[in-house]
Order: sequence, then structure tokens, then C-alpha cells
Amino acid sequence: MGTKPLHQKIIDVYERHEDERTGLHVQVKDNKAVTDANMNDNPSPRRQGMLIHFNCEECTTGPVLKIFQHKGTTYMDFQ
Repeated sequence: MGTKPLHQKIIDVYERHEDERTGLHVQVKDNKAVTDANMNDNPSPRRQGMLIHFNCEECTTGPVLKIFQHKGTTYMDFQ
């Protein structure tokens, strides 16, 4: 059982001041960047966050790497 080749497809970056409802959301996809103020998918409930969406060459999974901070600690979660 070996590893499957993954490729980054979409990157979402969320920037906001602590506890603000809106901020800056930048999504890079297909050589284009789109911005808005939507924080709905931000992995951090209070601050900045980042999502890196992958696809697999040999399977149908679409894993996502989540990076965010809380109280001075940086968390990473790969789902």
C-alpha cells in the first residue's frame, strides 16, 4: 500500500481582526484570484485561517489541509 499523488487545486486564505464577522477572503484557483469578505468556511472561529484543497490522481478523495491559530497555538488538520 503506497501513497497516492496529491495536487493542490484551491487555496483559501482568510484574514480578519479578532472576532470580526467579516474580513478578507482570497481564493486562488485555476490561475485566478477572487476576493470577498465571506468568513463562513474559515477554519478559525476567531482569527486567520487557511485551507489547501487537494485532489488525488488515482482516487476520488478531495482532502483539505486546514491551518489556523487559537490562543497563540497553530493547529493543522488534514481531512
